[in-house]
Amino acid sequence: MLFGTPASEFTYRFNWQAPFLISPHDSKTIYFAGNVVFRTRDEGMTWERISDDLTHNMTEKMKVAGSTWLPEYFGQEIFSTIHRLVESPDEEGVLWAGTDDGRLWITRNEGGDWKDITPPNLPELSAIYEIELSPHDGPTAYIAITRYRKADDYEPYLLKTSDYGATWNRISDTFPKGQITRTIREDTVRQGLLFVGTETGVFASIDDGATWRGLNLNMPALPVFDFEVKNADLVAATHGGGFWILDDISPLRQYSIELASKKAHLFAPEDHTRFGYNWWIDYGGGPPSDEKYFFVRNAEPGYTFYERGVVNGERKRDFIDAGDARPLGVIIHYLLSNQVQDVRLTILDAGGEEIRSWGMNEIPTERFASFDNRGYVQELVSGAPAASVGPGLNRFIWDMRYPSVSVIPGLPPVLINRIAPPGTYQVRLTVDGESQTQSFEMQINPNESYTRAETDAKAVAWTRLYDKAEEGVQAVLRAQAARDRVAVAVGGSGQAAEQAQRVVELCTNLESNMVATGTTLVQIISEPSKPLAILTMLHNIMETSEGPPNRPWLDVYEKVAGEMDELIAEFDAALEAEMAGFDG
Repeated sequence: MLFGTPASEFTYRFNWQAPFLISPHDSKTIYFAGNVVFRTRDEGMTWERISDDLTHNMTEKMKVAGSTWLPEYFGQEIFSTIHRLVESPDEEGVLWAGTDDGRLWITRNEGGDWKDITPPNLPELSAIYEIELSPHDGPTAYIAITRYRKADDYEPYLLKTSDYGATWNRISDTFPKGQITRTIREDTVRQGLLFVGTETGVFASIDDGATWRGLNLNMPALPVFDFEVKNADLVAATHGGGFWILDDISPLRQYSIELASKKAHLFAPEDHTRFGYNWWIDYGGGPPSDEKYFFVRNAEPGYTFYERGVVNGERKRDFIDAGDARPLGVIIHYLLSNQVQDVRLTILDAGGEEIRSWGMNEIPTERFASFDNRGYVQELVSGAPAASVGPGLNRFIWDMRYPSVSVIPGLPPVLINRIAPPGTYQVRLTVDGESQTQSFEMQINPNESYTRAETDAKAVAWTRLYDKAEEGVQAVLRAQAARDRVAVAVGGSGQAAEQAQRVVELCTNLESNMVATGTTLVQIISEPSKPLAILTMLHNIMETSEGPPNRPWLDVYEKVAGEMDELIAEFDAALEAEMAGFDG
């Protein structure tokens, strides 16, 4: 760069966003473009020019701005350059190049010959801001044009070719007016599902550009410069507003106009790849509140958030200084009309056995609305927001867990709710007595290399732990029921009162020997470890990996399970004898 020298005097011109790409067919081949296209095959040690000047070479637009004593020319003013350069992922050597002064080219022989495929009748200064090659059809491409900077034109320009640029069709006639079109992408699964980024956000079309709808949802008005479709997620890169991700676009991939007339429709969930669980995920916070929570983790930056409780089936937090995490579970989408009276969602295993089920008043639902209008009311006592299931698109997250063991009234909860193993599952939507079912896969965390036999072995061990914990809880519940039954007699006198007191002591001993009975955290952690607390610790270990338990885990489990069996058997026998005498 020679400051103060007009770009018209340069042999090669480069803009601040000069395209640079590694060939998808050969990682040693790199392309770089200014006003011509260059190629290197030795990591930049040597470069060869593989095109002539592909621009209009508008020298009158390359003059030095400012005054003779203070020129304004630092590179951003360079014009007539290649703004976009892409290579076909399916055909090696097929390159498309678009310029900032309105020209479009293609070569199908690695730059041996270039053909001008600029759409006819384009207005002057139609900057080619994006070239999107269809992932479904080699000859098909889409372009997004922007004219506001050079021509004071704020209208959208989107075009499509299906024959390598021989002919073009404009697909922005129904696009909202006054929108600057910056980028366009086609979905990798559904042909004709298009996403366009503008100065104010995201627009989508499910009919190859015939109709368009806004897709900002909860994202504020932001300039969207690029998209990436990653599996079933849409990632948007904004200018000044960070990255935004729309988790799971499967409803857009599956939607058809006929669904609008149905009473209900369950979309097929995407197969879910687990990414692991760590107890830090749920650490900190408290009940839902409009007060801010602050959390600082050892040796890491802290963050600030609002606790929103269980929303949409997942624990939800609004982070002030961080982005939202991907939902920890399987995303389920379903459509409802305004005629629905009753709704139930049920998760089943591959054999059709029910895992969990939620009725209409139990489904915490977050509609696609603004952050200020989620459609639920906070219930500060339980921390579980009440919600209504509404017409339109609804979303629910299954957290991959089975129900927790039963609750013991008046005592700290025994938090053992095992995670379902990798495998095939089903979701059933029942609306006003009519059901529809879709299947999905839960896939192992790719960072772990356990076999299916090993994950199945873990599931067996975890189920045994759950069943044993439930046995302990049920024993405590029997003890509480028996104690309540004799409570009146304890206050009396004579043999009945003595008998009742023995029952109370027997039940209290079982309870205190099985589970922590403290009412504060200090009291609880000061008690010796009880069997249900040890089982909870073993459960927490199982949450951290996809693999089966090791020998020490099994040894601890067998020891605790044996102690529980003995404790419960002695209690049941003694209680039966005491209650028989009491009843007699």
